[in-house]
Amino acid sequence: MVHLVFSGRGFLVPVVTFASCLGMELTTRAVFQDDSYYQERCWPIPLALAIAGVVCVVVGQVFSGGEPRTLVDVETREQIVVPYVLTLKHGEQVQADLLVKDFGPMLVATEAAAETFRRLGDQIATEGYGYSMFCGEELPYDREHFIEILNDWGWTGPENRRPAWSK
Repeated sequence: MVHLVFSGRGFLVPVVTFASCLGMELTTRAVFQDDSYYQERCWPIPLALAIAGVVCVVVGQVFSGGEPRTLVDVETREQIVVPYVLTLKHGEQVQADLLVKDFGPMLVATEAAAETFRRLGDQIATEGYGYSMFCGEELPYDREHFIEILNDWGWTGPENRRPAWSK
């Protein structure tokens, strides 16, 4: 649903929700032969909202198409690809939450993928990638700390795009 809201298709959320609630009301009227059943019972409205939520998630996935997006950080000029799938030479795929392109390049994933990265870490490195895990907790943005992390990973992009703060 997040993709729907931020992709310019956010108008679909209330449309789908309205259609789901209207459909539930018409269905309960037809099934129970009672015009007030939808308003008087506690289950039809929550069920209609749950159905709308599922439809929004499915429609959001269809619109996103699973295609990765390249984002550029305004402050650091760093390019990231979200999400990123690395296909190793032997054909196995590694799903990362994002790829930091010009520092490393570095694959970044949540702790949920830690076992995969531990198991395939040597092969990932052989292909020229590093990887970093994060626990998923939100930390306040600290520019200096972020720059320190990127410098630890090392600049690997074209020299004409190297940020002035990069070592």
